[in-house]
Amino acid sequence: MASKIELRQINRNNIYRCIYESGGISRQEIALKTGLSIPTIIQNLSDLEGRNLITADGVFQSTGGRRARVIRCVLDAAYGIGIDITQNHVTIVVVDLSGDIVCGGVREKFPYQDTEHYYDTLAFKLEQLLERNGIDRKKVLGVGISMPCIVDTARNYVTYGRLLGAPADIYKRFASRLPYRVEIFNDANSGGFAETWKSEQENMVFYLMLSNSVGGAIIDRDEIYLGDNFRSSEIGHLKIVPDGAPCYCGQKGCVNAYCSAQLLSDRTDGNLEQFFAKVDEGDPECVQALDTYLDYLAVTVINLRMMLDCGIILGGYVGAYMDRCVEKLRERITKLNPYETDSGFVQPCHYKTEASAVGAGLPFIKKFMMEI
Repeated sequence: MASKIELRQINRNNIYRCIYESGGISRQEIALKTGLSIPTIIQNLSDLEGRNLITADGVFQSTGGRRARVIRCVLDAAYGIGIDITQNHVTIVVVDLSGDIVCGGVREKFPYQDTEHYYDTLAFKLEQLLERNGIDRKKVLGVGISMPCIVDTARNYVTYGRLLGAPADIYKRFASRLPYRVEIFNDANSGGFAETWKSEQENMVFYLMLSNSVGGAIIDRDEIYLGDNFRSSEIGHLKIVPDGAPCYCGQKGCVNAYCSAQLLSDRTDGNLEQFFAKVDEGDPECVQALDTYLDYLAVTVINLRMMLDCGIILGGYVGAYMDRCVEKLRERITKLNPYETDSGFVQPCHYKTEASAVGAGLPFIKKFMMEI
């Protein structure tokens, strides 16, 4: 049975979540939604307002009596920072309590190197961004680092970083340079977390990250399934062609070898946008390359559907361009599906380039809100 202190925190958190999810609400509506008494609500609203977590912002239209105040969350009361590191680029974002990007989000060419210069420069870039945008450092909850690595999140420890070449204790490199709480995350898990943050989807979904390496994440009710060894959803190493093309892992026939974004971007000097522009222009080589890519992607997606029977979000570099060819992919998937003729369970991503960075900053927001 909850103590009085625990019960007060539960009530306060329920009231705050009610305000947060509404976007703007009255005291009377809070009472209806939570079942709490008006005196309890008033006491908690006073506490939340004193902590600068909520504010009265205008009034509702009158329905015959005194107009009710609109109560909203102060979304810039705290921030989460996310940094997405890839082999050749870095993306830094600052997100507010809603998960919206306040500043940053620009993907910058900055090749990863395990050197003092790299970590010092990255820390400097972050501080520059905060300074330039007037971000109050006291409101920063933490910095999440997203990387194409397998990460033991309990220990902030990289257990497999072959693609990036990241050391197992890379966390220490960042923690010694950043005056904030630091956590390390797998890039696909971060991307999936970002995609489902504002979603009304209550069922489990699979996030398929189609970048220069292929990854995935299972998200069920705002929780990421990590697996026994933090290797859940490593779909990039599922074998789809026996003894097929080589993968960077040393095996053959992996999804990585057939669905990597580089298979497309390499045809236009690494420029994926240019590749899809050529497809739109009808360039025969690019059109054929995309058709072949979609064939293998369809096999990958139907395997996921058969295993998990859930919705699938296509993210990563290629996912950012899937709006224009998702119907072609769905046609292929339907032909492979023994149970369904509707492949609407496959959806393009919302975030086009910054999902993993956003998702790396959101765990701090989630923890903050749970502890209000």
